[in-house]
Amino acid sequence: MLEPFGNITNAIMGWRCLIRGDYNLTDAYCRKAIGMEPDSFLPHLLLGWVRVAESGIEEAIALINRSTRLPGTDYGYDTPVLAAAYASSGRHEKIVRLREDLARKSEDAFVRAGVFALLAMIMGDLDQTFKWPDKAYEERDSNLVILNCYPAFRPIRSDLRFQAFLRRMKFPAIN
Repeated sequence: MLEPFGNITNAIMGWRCLIRGDYNLTDAYCRKAIGMEPDSFLPHLLLGWVRVAESGIEEAIALINRSTRLPGTDYGYDTPVLAAAYASSGRHEKIVRLREDLARKSEDAFVRAGVFALLAMIMGDLDQTFKWPDKAYEERDSNLVILNCYPAFRPIRSDLRFQAFLRRMKFPAIN
Protein backbone atom coordinates (compact mmCIF):
# COMPACT_ATOMS: atom_id res chain seq x y z
CA MET A 1 0.00 0.00 0.00
CA LEU A 2 1.25 3.46 -0.88
CA GLU A 3 1.85 5.70 2.14
CA PRO A 4 0.84 9.31 1.42
CA PHE A 5 3.01 10.71 4.24
CA GLY A 6 6.73 9.97 4.36
CA ASN A 7 8.82 9.94 7.50
CA ILE A 8 9.61 13.68 7.34
CA THR A 9 5.93 14.59 6.97
CA ASN A 10 5.03 12.35 9.89
CA ALA A 11 7.78 13.89 12.02
CA ILE A 12 6.57 17.41 11.16
CA MET A 13 3.01 16.42 12.02
CA GLY A 14 4.39 15.08 15.31
CA TRP A 15 6.08 18.45 15.91
CA ARG A 16 2.80 20.29 15.29
CA CYS A 17 1.02 18.00 17.75
CA LEU A 18 3.77 18.51 20.33
CA ILE A 19 3.35 22.28 20.11
CA ARG A 20 -0.39 21.85 20.72
CA GLY A 21 0.33 19.59 23.69
CA ASP A 22 -1.22 16.50 22.08
CA TYR A 23 1.37 13.97 23.22
CA ASN A 24 -0.59 10.90 22.09
CA LEU A 25 -0.73 12.11 18.50
CA THR A 26 2.91 13.23 18.66
CA ASP A 27 3.82 9.73 19.78
CA ALA A 28 1.77 8.13 16.98
CA TYR A 29 3.23 10.29 14.20
CA CYS A 30 6.79 9.92 15.45
CA ARG A 31 6.55 6.14 15.86
CA LYS A 32 5.18 5.95 12.32
CA ALA A 33 8.12 8.07 11.08
CA ILE A 34 10.61 5.84 12.92
CA GLY A 35 8.94 2.77 11.41
CA MET A 36 9.62 4.21 7.96
CA GLU A 37 13.13 5.48 8.70
CA PRO A 38 14.63 4.16 11.95
CA ASP A 39 17.67 6.46 11.67
CA SER A 40 15.77 9.75 11.44
CA PHE A 41 16.82 11.99 14.33
CA LEU A 42 13.79 14.32 14.51
CA PRO A 43 11.14 11.80 15.58
CA HIS A 44 13.47 10.43 18.27
CA LEU A 45 14.05 13.95 19.55
CA LEU A 46 10.32 14.75 19.55
CA LEU A 47 9.56 11.55 21.43
CA GLY A 48 12.18 12.66 23.94
CA TRP A 49 10.21 15.89 24.49
CA VAL A 50 7.03 13.86 24.98
CA ARG A 51 8.72 11.63 27.55
CA VAL A 52 10.08 14.67 29.41
CA ALA A 53 6.56 16.14 29.50
CA GLU A 54 5.12 12.83 30.72
CA SER A 55 7.92 12.32 33.26
CA GLY A 56 9.31 9.29 31.45
CA ILE A 57 12.77 10.69 32.09
CA GLU A 58 14.99 7.64 31.57
CA GLU A 59 13.27 6.83 28.28
CA ALA A 60 13.56 10.51 27.28
CA ILE A 61 17.31 10.49 27.93
CA ALA A 62 17.73 7.28 25.92
CA LEU A 63 15.71 8.69 22.98
CA ILE A 64 17.60 11.97 22.97
CA ASN A 65 20.98 10.27 23.22
CA ARG A 66 19.98 8.07 20.28
CA SER A 67 18.91 11.13 18.27
CA THR A 68 22.33 12.74 18.76
CA ARG A 69 24.02 9.80 17.05
CA LEU A 70 21.80 9.86 13.97
CA PRO A 71 22.51 11.60 10.66
CA GLY A 72 21.15 15.13 10.34
CA THR A 73 21.47 15.97 14.02
CA ASP A 74 21.92 19.65 14.78
CA TYR A 75 23.84 19.88 18.06
CA GLY A 76 21.70 22.78 19.18
CA TYR A 77 18.31 21.08 19.00
CA ASP A 78 18.96 18.13 21.26
CA THR A 79 20.79 19.92 24.08
CA PRO A 80 17.80 21.74 25.66
CA VAL A 81 15.65 18.61 25.53
CA LEU A 82 18.37 16.61 27.25
CA ALA A 83 18.83 19.41 29.80
CA ALA A 84 15.09 19.39 30.56
CA ALA A 85 15.25 15.64 31.15
CA TYR A 86 18.25 16.07 33.45
CA ALA A 87 16.51 18.90 35.35
CA SER A 88 13.41 16.75 35.84
CA SER A 89 15.55 14.03 37.35
CA GLY A 90 17.62 16.37 39.55
CA ARG A 91 20.86 15.88 37.60
CA HIS A 92 21.87 19.54 37.56
CA GLU A 93 25.59 18.75 37.29
CA LYS A 94 24.86 17.20 33.88
CA ILE A 95 23.19 20.43 32.74
CA VAL A 96 26.25 22.41 33.81
CA ARG A 97 28.42 19.98 31.82
CA LEU A 98 26.15 20.37 28.77
CA ARG A 99 26.44 24.16 28.98
CA GLU A 100 30.23 23.96 29.33
CA ASP A 101 30.48 21.59 26.35
CA LEU A 102 28.28 23.90 24.29
CA ALA A 103 30.37 26.95 25.25
CA ARG A 104 33.53 25.12 24.14
CA LYS A 105 31.88 24.08 20.89
CA SER A 106 30.79 27.68 20.23
CA GLU A 107 34.44 28.76 20.17
CA ASP A 108 34.95 26.82 16.93
CA ALA A 109 31.46 26.41 15.49
CA PHE A 110 28.16 28.20 15.32
CA VAL A 111 25.83 27.43 18.23
CA ARG A 112 22.43 29.11 18.30
CA ALA A 113 22.00 31.72 21.02
CA GLY A 114 18.52 30.33 21.68
CA VAL A 115 20.08 27.11 22.93
CA PHE A 116 21.98 29.03 25.61
CA ALA A 117 18.73 30.83 26.54
CA LEU A 118 16.94 27.51 26.98
CA LEU A 119 19.73 26.08 29.10
CA ALA A 120 19.72 29.14 31.35
CA MET A 121 15.94 28.94 31.70
CA ILE A 122 16.06 25.24 32.55
CA MET A 123 18.69 26.01 35.19
CA GLY A 124 16.39 28.68 36.64
CA ASP A 125 18.63 31.65 35.77
CA LEU A 126 16.06 34.02 34.26
CA ASP A 127 18.42 36.99 34.04
CA GLN A 128 20.81 34.89 31.94
CA THR A 129 17.84 33.54 29.95
CA PHE A 130 16.89 37.02 28.81
CA LYS A 131 20.44 37.92 27.86
CA TRP A 132 20.29 35.61 24.83
CA PRO A 133 17.16 36.50 22.79
CA ASP A 134 18.70 39.73 21.46
CA LYS A 135 21.70 37.77 20.22
CA ALA A 136 19.39 35.23 18.59
CA TYR A 137 17.55 38.14 16.96
CA GLU A 138 20.84 39.55 15.64
CA GLU A 139 21.77 36.08 14.31
CA ARG A 140 18.36 35.88 12.60
CA ASP A 141 17.86 32.54 14.28
CA SER A 142 15.13 30.75 12.34
CA ASN A 143 13.85 29.18 15.55
CA LEU A 144 12.56 32.55 16.71
CA VAL A 145 9.53 32.10 14.45
CA ILE A 146 8.24 29.41 16.83
CA LEU A 147 9.18 31.22 20.03
CA ASN A 148 5.62 31.94 21.09
CA CYS A 149 4.55 28.29 20.79
CA TYR A 150 7.75 26.34 21.57
CA PRO A 151 6.91 24.07 24.54
CA ALA A 152 10.18 24.72 26.35
CA PHE A 153 9.34 28.40 26.84
CA ARG A 154 5.98 27.79 28.56
CA PRO A 155 7.40 28.49 32.04
CA ILE A 156 8.40 32.07 31.13
CA ARG A 157 5.59 33.11 28.81
CA SER A 158 4.03 35.34 31.47
CA ASP A 159 7.35 37.12 32.20
CA LEU A 160 7.18 40.75 31.09
CA ARG A 161 10.60 40.49 29.43
CA PHE A 162 9.39 37.57 27.32
CA GLN A 163 6.22 39.47 26.40
CA ALA A 164 8.31 42.51 25.40
CA PHE A 165 10.51 40.37 23.17
CA LEU A 166 7.42 38.84 21.52
CA ARG A 167 6.12 42.36 20.81
CA ARG A 168 9.50 43.27 19.29
CA MET A 169 9.15 40.21 17.06
CA LYS A 170 5.63 41.45 16.19
CA PHE A 171 3.97 38.31 17.53
CA PRO A 172 0.40 38.52 18.80
CA ALA A 173 -0.04 38.61 22.57
CA ILE A 174 -0.33 35.23 24.33
CA ASN A 175 -3.15 34.81 26.82
